[in-house]
Amino acid sequence: MITIKDVSFRYAKEREAICDINLQINAGECILLCGESGCGKATATKLVNGLIPHFEEGGVLTGQVAAAGFSMAQTELYHLAEHIGSVFQNPKSQFFNLDSDSELAFGLESAGTPSEIIRHWLDITVRELHIGHLLGKNIFTLSGGDK
Repeated sequence: MITIKDVSFRYAKEREAICDINLQINAGECILLCGESGCGKATATKLVNGLIPHFEEGGVLTGQVAAAGFSMAQTELYHLAEHIGSVFQNPKSQFFNLDSDSELAFGLESAGTPSEIIRHWLDITVRELHIGHLLGKNIFTLSGGDK
């Protein structure tokens, strides 16, 4: 469940990005955030995944945001990342590595998972998602769909 209660946010030295937002999304619901550029869609997403308030410096946040049973303001970002994530519109802006194998292993490596366990889960993931053809590739050679 996601709860946004009486939330406003202003980036450093800018006007408010969102103002007095209230929203509750229950388990199993699917919602769409849509609107013109600059209307606050990305800001709302950053509130739910914890990047706001933990990553945006100098911003002013009022209200309460909770997701997956965690208060965004009171839970460390590294702990939130174990439970909550976002995939944005442009996959190019989300890669951390130059090759597909390292990119697939990135999440588990970041969590300190031993290499033999990473290999085990990569093998399962590649098999179940039928993405063996993507192994060993430079991410810049992948098509938009493959990314």
